[in-house]
Amino acid sequence: MATRPAKDAEGGSRPTIGCWATLLWGELNLIGGEIVSVPFLPFDPEQTLRHYVFHMLYGVTQVPLLVVAWSKRRGLMD
Repeated sequence: MATRPAKDAEGGSRPTIGCWATLLWGELNLIGGEIVSVPFLPFDPEQTLRHYVFHMLYGVTQVPLLVVAWSKRRGLMD
């Protein structure tokens, strides 16, 4: 059984904890996916163009998640 979103005083839906969590998760993945080499990790991946392209691709795939979470937070997708 689906629950209805919480409503604010004007009748619009309030952002839920899930919306905030999704927004935070997308931001962490966007930032974390763009980190290519950090010295404290126990591995040293080959730093090739292909490797960097996949990091950029991973970062770009987080954008739709962020757009949807931001839109839900702002109440644009009720």
